[in-house]
Amino acid sequence: MRIGKIIMTLGLLGVAVLAYGLTAGFYPRFYTLEWDEDVQLHDGRVIVVHMRHTYERRHMGFSRYADAYSRDTEMRFDAGAPTGPVTQLFKGYHPFFLGHYDGEWYVTLYGSPYGRSDEMPGQDWRRHAHGCPPSAALVQGRFEPIPQKDLPAVFKTPNILVLDGEPAELAQFDGRHLSLQDKAVWLQAHPGDPYSVKICRLHTVPVPAQV
Repeated sequence: MRIGKIIMTLGLLGVAVLAYGLTAGFYPRFYTLEWDEDVQLHDGRVIVVHMRHTYERRHMGFSRYADAYSRDTEMRFDAGAPTGPVTQLFKGYHPFFLGHYDGEWYVTLYGSPYGRSDEMPGQDWRRHAHGCPPSAALVQGRFEPIPQKDLPAVFKTPNILVLDGEPAELAQFDGRHLSLQDKAVWLQAHPGDPYSVKICRLHTVPVPAQV
């Protein structure tokens, strides 16, 4: 009799655990994937940039990397003197290009706001975007949106890993240092949307002629 009660109790506990897993899930609603990656600038220099991507699960369940939205990205890199280390959070957006020209740093983004994220201070990235992915320039250690005409024409090619692919695939990079070769292999298999991940501008800042 006592053994029967124990078995019944364990069975009820199992049902409760299963019900919890199906409704709330065994993993947190949000999770992050982060890595260092080599980023080649337009002049050939290679710098290391730390990317931290936050995901929100669409469905709760048993999978560690369940079907999820890519929500935010935090980017960290050393901008050199006099600015030094830079940390920037992009709510709803993700960098696909980082550039340095004439002493200034620039970034170009893909993504979109969610909820009212673009109403948060410093997060209205599409303020000056008209037909092209939004861009921003580093001003006193923080990136600020800029009109497309202010993006130097010398910038041509995306140089940051694009989150194209399932989170479970991208999880292979978590905690790693990605080389340019690693990124080239990923890009070949995941070319991304050519319309949303491109450097474009309605007007450009001309590149000075070489003397």
